[in-house]
Parts: sequence; C-alpha cells; structure tokens
Amino acid sequence: RRYVVDLAGNMDSGSCTINLDTNPIKMRIEGQQGPNAGRRFLAVLEFVADDEIRIAYDLSGTQYPKSFDPTSDDSNYVATFKKCRADS
Repeated sequence: RRYVVDLAGNMDSGSCTINLDTNPIKMRIEGQQGPNAGRRFLAVLEFVADDEIRIAYDLSGTQYPKSFDPTSDDSNYVATFKKCRADS
C-alpha cells in the first residue's frame, strides 16, 4: 500500500504494510519522499470508532509499540485520525 500525507503543505509519501492478523494491528511504514524519506516507522493501530483510528508509532523504527500511551522519552508517538469527506 502507498500513503500520502500533507503535513501543513509539506507532502510526505511512501509505502505501508499492514498485518491485520495481529492484535493490535501492526504497520510497517517506509518513507520514500518528503521529510520522512529513508526512515522506517513501526506502528500499531486500533479502531476507536467507525470513522476514527488511533496509531502508536515507534519513532526509532526498532520495535512495535507495546501500548497506545506516549513514552516519556518521546520514542512512542500516538495520534488519532478521523476520516473526512473527500471534498473537505
């Protein structure tokens, strides 16, 4: 899968592999263009609602996060995303 994110006008894109057979769901994200080019992130995700997901990222790219709580050393970043309409 391919991802594209607009980070305040700075486009970031790459590939993403999702393993739906794990609990929580695991993602491996490889940045290819933009500010995260050449970086790898390991992440876990959970569905919070029909139109909302929460993702915990390991910013070091070395292990999957063990929880959805941020860590004191900022190596575990947690974000919630809500689906929006395409015309928004």
